[in-house]
Amino acid sequence: MMSRQATDTAQAAGLDTGPAIGRAVIPILFNSVWETMAVSQHLLEHGIYVPPVVQVGVPKDKPRLRFFISANHTEEEIRQVVQLIVELLEPTERMRI
Repeated sequence: MMSRQATDTAQAAGLDTGPAIGRAVIPILFNSVWETMAVSQHLLEHGIYVPPVVQVGVPKDKPRLRFFISANHTEEEIRQVVQLIVELLEPTERMRI
């Protein structure tokens, strides 16, 4: 199941998927609205449309991107998305230390 693959790949990369159980809709939670918006924009620049979900759609402290996974998605597409997110977040994580 591709959605389970997406959840496992994101978690293995250290991304927060919240309570996702590997079914169709996979959230990736971020630390701030700014971070969520930046990742959404970064993915869009690479041809991947994932609109951010922020307050009031979700709790203020749990902004996220929601990925809707289908059988048409490939393992390579999932790996590409996760890699793009990780690449963008790495400098941010280093700045927090």
